[in-house]
Parts: sequence; C-alpha cells; structure tokens
Amino acid sequence: KIAVHLHLYYLDMWENIKNSYLVNLDSDYFLYVTMNEDNEEIKKDILSFHPNSKIVKIENLGFDIGPFIYFLHDINLDEYEYLLKI
Repeated sequence: KIAVHLHLYYLDMWENIKNSYLVNLDSDYFLYVTMNEDNEEIKKDILSFHPNSKIVKIENLGFDIGPFIYFLHDINLDEYEYLLKI
C-alpha cells in the first residue's frame, strides 16, 4: 500500500499536481492533503478525483516539513509499504 502526502500551500497548484503527477500513479493509494486555508471548491475536486483522500487544514509551520511530520503522526505507518511526499 502507498500513502501519498501533498502539502498544498499554493492552492492554484492543485490542477497542475493532479494532472502532472497524481494521474501517473498506477496503483491504489491513500491521498493525504494538508492545506493552510479552507477552499471548498478544491476540497470537492480532490475528493472527486480521489475519493480515498483525507484533507486536513493545519497551520503552515515548518514549510513542507512541518505538514509532513504532522502527516506521519496522523497515519498508521504500519499500514503502508511506501510513502510518497509531493
């Protein structure tokens, strides 16, 4: 199993990340998205694109590393063979 963490600081990058990177993942994966602001339109699009997703609003502390550490503490690492950080 694969867990994918995406820290979406720049919300306008969602379409690019989705269409350039995430569409290329062939196997099933769990998508975990951290954002520092709420945006219902993007949340709906994320869940429409990949229903097996968790979207979390967190403070933007530690650039990309802070949200990644938050993600690591929020999931059960024993459930995944691989982690992908985007």
